[in-house]
Amino acid sequence: MKSLGLQYKNQIDELCVATCNVTAENILAKARERQSDAKSDVTKETDDKQQQKVVPFKKSNAKKVMWKVMVAAASVLLICTTTLAATGKLSEWYDKYFGDAKEPVTKEIIDDGYLFDINQSVSDGIFTAELIGVTGDAETPKLAMDIYINDDELVAVHDEIRLMVYILGTYQYENELDKYGAWEGYAKQDAENPNLYHAIITGPPVWMCCGEEVVVDVWQIVMDVDAKIWDDRYPNLVFKYTAPAEVFHPVSYFEYENMKFSHGGIDYYLTRGEYGPYRSEFAFEYDYEGTTLAGGEDNYWKLEQKLQDNWLELVDTMVLVVDGVEYKVNQEDKGYTYCDEKGEFGKKNHCNIHPYFPSVDLDAAESIIIKAGDTSYTLK
Repeated sequence: MKSLGLQYKNQIDELCVATCNVTAENILAKARERQSDAKSDVTKETDDKQQQKVVPFKKSNAKKVMWKVMVAAASVLLICTTTLAATGKLSEWYDKYFGDAKEPVTKEIIDDGYLFDINQSVSDGIFTAELIGVTGDAETPKLAMDIYINDDELVAVHDEIRLMVYILGTYQYENELDKYGAWEGYAKQDAENPNLYHAIITGPPVWMCCGEEVVVDVWQIVMDVDAKIWDDRYPNLVFKYTAPAEVFHPVSYFEYENMKFSHGGIDYYLTRGEYGPYRSEFAFEYDYEGTTLAGGEDNYWKLEQKLQDNWLELVDTMVLVVDGVEYKVNQEDKGYTYCDEKGEFGKKNHCNIHPYFPSVDLDAAESIIIKAGDTSYTLK
């Protein structure tokens, strides 16, 4: 009986022959072209990428790098319209691998028809990534992705892998990569094929939901070795796609005025609300200079913790009342205060906070009120 790895290799070879127009001459020419620049480019690319900002690692931060492998720039990438998923359709892929209510909201969005199939596959030899498609809403777009690992020893000890993925517009990716961080996602091992992992990764709406070309770069794959060591791999897996903005579930936006909540000597003004299927998000703005809490201090960094603690005291008393039913702030998304200390976007030391509350059905709700203590405002 053939091994799973050999079966997969033969299937992909057959599919690529049928769908790809890359000749041996093309591959040789590309390899020679890249090889000529490998000595200088690989070193620079390695140093630059390792210094990029990334989303904080949610697991233990006491780990250290055991070793890192950079894929040589001369590696040839074959980009085909094949699919690792058995069906090739995002809706069927989701039902098969995530249909057990792990993300019920995403399932509802897909069932309502808000999705876009991409089905691009890229390989560097050890790792093969398949970008299945995109779904989500206009503020919380999601990538559906499969990762195939052609190494039986690796997959034997890893039932989950961590992905760090750059998701940017083409111009930003090609010219301003050092200004952005990577998005984090986890891929779970397939129940039947141990070499295959499935992931749903939340990405940035500013790039994914604008209807223009998006670059997806699976920059880093992390596999735990033990409690203190983790194994980083840096594959060369890059996609480009364009999805219409209309494929994402719409979000409703409202601007508010004269809605003030006061606490600890600071006035917080509710200025905006965003209502989507994943959450209700609110924007609060405030100024701390001259307040009793600041005590004459105008350096934001010296006041950061005090400002955050004061906000948490307020938001923990805040509720969203929908047709008489009260909903508290999401415990993991109470909002973190950010202040424009240099006045780069407006007034110096002007601050913003964005807490999340449960999703609200705007059409069905007859009354929506936000309140904290004795202060309340009618939003609908």
